[in-house]
Parts: sequence; C-alpha cells; structure tokens
Amino acid sequence: MLKSQRKSAICLLHKKGSRADPGNYRPIALIGVDVKALSKVLTARLQLFLPKLINATQKAFMKGRSIHHHIRFLADLQDLVTAMDDDAT
Repeated sequence: MLKSQRKSAICLLHKKGSRADPGNYRPIALIGVDVKALSKVLTARLQLFLPKLINATQKAFMKGRSIHHHIRFLADLQDLVTAMDDDAT
C-alpha cells in the first residue's frame, strides 16, 4: 500500500448527552475510497478459499460459524463434571 493509503483522518462523532463531556464522543477513522474498494476486493477473494484453510474448530470471526457453539460446549462440560462430582459423593 502507498503511504497515502495507510493514513486516515480521525473524526469525533457526538453520541448523546452534553457536548462538553469528552466521554460522549466516539472516534471514527476516515479512509480513502480506494482503500475501501481494495479491502472489499481482498475480502471477497479471501473468502473463496479461507474456509478450506482454516480448521473447522475455528468458530469466531468466520462467516457461518459461531463461537456460541464452543461456549455451549463448555457449559455442558461444566454441568457434566458437576453431575459426576455429585454422584461421587
């Protein structure tokens, strides 16, 4: 990427409440349209083959997969261990 493409302008957007309170603002980065277009093209191309390269157990940040499967598995595992401890006593 060109040096000019690696730069962005940070702008503060008012959320709500008093404009005098700095906590009521959120920063956003404004980038050039060429960087946005390039990012979109790269994302589309990578999504064609990345699911085949990334292990099926990787759930977070993958389209069509959810980390909630792992969270549910851990909760079920915890319930199983608790039940086994109760049976042992």
